[in-house]
Amino acid sequence: MNYSKFCCYKPHISSLTKKEIESPYLILDELFTKRTMEDFQNSLWNLQRTIFKDNEWRNYDPADFYIFCYDIIRLTDALWLVNKYSPGLSSPLNNIADESSEPGLMDNLNMLFTHHGNKDVREENNKSRTVLSNFFDNHYNGFNRSDIYCYLQLGLDASYMRNDKHEYFSMQDHNLASDFFRLSELIEEGHKIYRNGVRLFPCLPSCKETKFAIDCDRPTLLSYECLAKPYDVAGDFFVYYLDINHMHTGLGNWKALLYEKDFWKKANNPGNLIYLYECLIKLIEAVWMMCEKNDLEKYTGNYKIKTGETVSLVKNCSLEEQANPLLAIQSFFAFKKMHEWRILLHKWLTYSLSNSEKNAPKNQHKTDLTFNQLLKFLEASHLIFNT
Repeated sequence: MNYSKFCCYKPHISSLTKKEIESPYLILDELFTKRTMEDFQNSLWNLQRTIFKDNEWRNYDPADFYIFCYDIIRLTDALWLVNKYSPGLSSPLNNIADESSEPGLMDNLNMLFTHHGNKDVREENNKSRTVLSNFFDNHYNGFNRSDIYCYLQLGLDASYMRNDKHEYFSMQDHNLASDFFRLSELIEEGHKIYRNGVRLFPCLPSCKETKFAIDCDRPTLLSYECLAKPYDVAGDFFVYYLDINHMHTGLGNWKALLYEKDFWKKANNPGNLIYLYECLIKLIEAVWMMCEKNDLEKYTGNYKIKTGETVSLVKNCSLEEQANPLLAIQSFFAFKKMHEWRILLHKWLTYSLSNSEKNAPKNQHKTDLTFNQLLKFLEASHLIFNT
């Protein structure tokens, strides 16, 4: 399969199930039933405020911001489908004339500057533009997912960067403000379209976008380069992403957060959990791709069991899995399909960011078993790619 079409920066949907893709009205109905348009707007500007004001996030539940950002991405996905298949549902992009001026006065004056490359104003005004086409001509879903999660990590005080956060994310104030104003307009337009009712919405039972459904096994967070060379993600994972020496302690603490209430009322840096989540998803997707292409056997064919410090870091894999780490990888994807791991980690992230909504204690034994599978997967990946 050609995986390049799944590049996270390409203009395609990224957060909808197959059923939701086939009926995008379901998304708008869910989102605008859960939130009023005013609540959507307030959450957007609250998020922006957390980016610029230190510790502002403490006035909120961190999970609420994460859920809001995920909802924004889903809203954008649904409207992307509307723009592609039913563009007439979107409002025309109004060019409001200055009533105090004589018609054509500025058009004639602006002709003085045509050699500077200005477009003909009359030609521009004759173009059929809508609010959605204007948004998606300037942005695509790669922008939304990557940049919104960057904004979220800034707002939730992520600390894993080695330099200034705004410099790390290349955030300039004017770009950030522009992005938030465009998202505000998109929320308003989405609400207007939703109020038209379901009868005008497209039904897309066989559209090609269903291959991007999140309830299918496919990459979601990998770039062109990573899709072409998934080994690079796996090989660099414990060098540049997560420290293998602190993996068991760190993931043990993450598991504890699934049950601990009011943790973030005193603790710092909830944004780090979003980075952890994205790192794990990237590794899972990269290793899954190598399994699908039978590339993983190239790295395990000449594998020899390790001794000393390397084995001391392997606390969950059995002796048989230490001798053949591919067994642990195969067990991981037999335990859950790739997209099921992605959905589960999303749920764990939501629980761990919340001060109130937690994993049910009755599920703890099952959660322990699942975390053990994840740790064995990470240990096996380290044995294969980093020793």
